[in-house]
Amino acid sequence: FFSSPSLASIMLHSPPPTEMMGVAPAREGGPLSFLANCNGLFAAQRVSLTEALTGCEVKNKYFLTNIPQGVPEVVEAEWLRNFRETNQPLVDAREQSECLERVCCPLFRGFQMDFQEPHSGQVLMSIDRPFNCDPCHLPPMLMCATQELFLKDGNGQRVAHAREEVNNCSQCCVRTYHAMDANGNVLYHLKASECGTSQGSNCCAPTCCNQTYDVDIFTPDGKLVAVSPFVWPGCNCGGLTDVSNFAIRFPQDANETQRASIVAAMFLVEYTAIALKQQQSKGGGS
Repeated sequence: FFSSPSLASIMLHSPPPTEMMGVAPAREGGPLSFLANCNGLFAAQRVSLTEALTGCEVKNKYFLTNIPQGVPEVVEAEWLRNFRETNQPLVDAREQSECLERVCCPLFRGFQMDFQEPHSGQVLMSIDRPFNCDPCHLPPMLMCATQELFLKDGNGQRVAHAREEVNNCSQCCVRTYHAMDANGNVLYHLKASECGTSQGSNCCAPTCCNQTYDVDIFTPDGKLVAVSPFVWPGCNCGGLTDVSNFAIRFPQDANETQRASIVAAMFLVEYTAIALKQQQSKGGGS
């Protein structure tokens, strides 16, 4: 399911190698213990060929795979081919949403998404996003409605909350997202900028001209702890059906709740900032 020739650029954001490549093994612990074994998650959105050719919004589907440690500094074709052959999806995620909202208000649509173990069908966690239409949506300069979503563990207990900051007329090219725990305590700030980032610039990203759209992850006191890139899927045939490819990077010392909050925030970035860029590239509106 990996089609991106620039997947190597994701891997180069990995921390220093500490263990061999592979899918995270099973681990005893709480409902989100599978996140504790992950260096990060790589999410690949797959759409039907019908949507790719017609542009009609359908329910999103993602495959999530563990980002391995032990990645070489220079990722060669043979290594990348081996990664594709030996790494299977750790989690499948499927959106459940209303057709009317997807067609008329795709950027604001409400949905539920279960993250399931592919073979057993066990729900490991789930995301709930409430529908919240914004009639004056010109981000990041002007937003009237707060976009947010909630993450629950496999037992249905809310553990994380992500919310986009509404800060009208105070920022011209940066969208700010807050990754919080269930009580609303801010754990991280995510910056999705159309201008400069810690890695350079997001101008014209993610495209063949600039292959990664980087999202910087900061602690509440402003320390940069991770970078999560959205990667251009390529211009080959896979590029038709692999719409979004993004890495969810976890700080090495993050606990399960902190990691869950980053997952929630990255999916909110995917459904807001990245979805808007994709819609604009098709010539559509909100």
